[in-house]
Amino acid sequence: MINFTDSFKKKIVVIVFVAVFFSLIWPFTSFSFTVGNTEITINPADGIPVLMGFMFGSSGALGCALGIVGPEFFQGDLSLGTVGAALGYFCLSYAPYKVWAVILKKEDENIFLVKRLGDVAAYAITGIMGALLCALPVALANDVWYNKVAFSTSYLLEVVEVTISVLTFGLVLYAVLSAFNMFGLAKTVKKYPLKTMIHMITLAIMSIIVLVFSIVTYFFVDTGTRNPWIIIPMVILGLLMLRDLTYGGKPPDIVEKPKKKDPKTLKKGEETKLLPPPGDGE
Repeated sequence: MINFTDSFKKKIVVIVFVAVFFSLIWPFTSFSFTVGNTEITINPADGIPVLMGFMFGSSGALGCALGIVGPEFFQGDLSLGTVGAALGYFCLSYAPYKVWAVILKKEDENIFLVKRLGDVAAYAITGIMGALLCALPVALANDVWYNKVAFSTSYLLEVVEVTISVLTFGLVLYAVLSAFNMFGLAKTVKKYPLKTMIHMITLAIMSIIVLVFSIVTYFFVDTGTRNPWIIIPMVILGLLMLRDLTYGGKPPDIVEKPKKKDPKTLKKGEETKLLPPPGDGE
């Protein structure tokens, strides 16, 4: 008989809960509109993974990945494209959580609070970072596996679509949950150490490189699908980005700030009572 720890049971329950929850909201109606010759499709469900990452960290991210795999598994549509989508939504959920804790979080500050315009800006920055990471494996799957569209086109389109969902539906839900203070789920987290911060800065730089590369090749280079001089460096860079995202220590620990007694409130003479009595012979 396997004796699971309480921590293990909690993670399993959270992963299953988030996977089921995300699978249920996945059939959200998508909205499409055309800009020039490009059709942009917005799915409000793309705004959920960022919040799942904030609430549950790595467990929420894994739940989002499972939520993507679940429907395709039961429909018999599993493929390498599914792996790309799962990796993408894992990044969309986990990256904002880690970026928030490294760069934007302050000590003794709750995760879900919208009090100032700066809080909205912080959410937007983390969400955009998640969109930049999410788009990479999804674009690679669309290019290599489905052979539908060139990497640069797919990447830029995915970034735009996910970012719109995160900054509209996701932001509204973020504000609502903040107003309810997450029913006590919002906790204080520790800032990551400098070593992990360096990994996050490196991750941001690599994301910008991929974005600039995609823009340049989209506008100035005539490329088709499955182009090896684009796919190979993007796969290598993607693996390095995934390493930097998951490396660098465990997720932030919950911090319970100890209550300190103010010595000024003690009555005169009570300070000496707090000292242990001297031992015999001393």
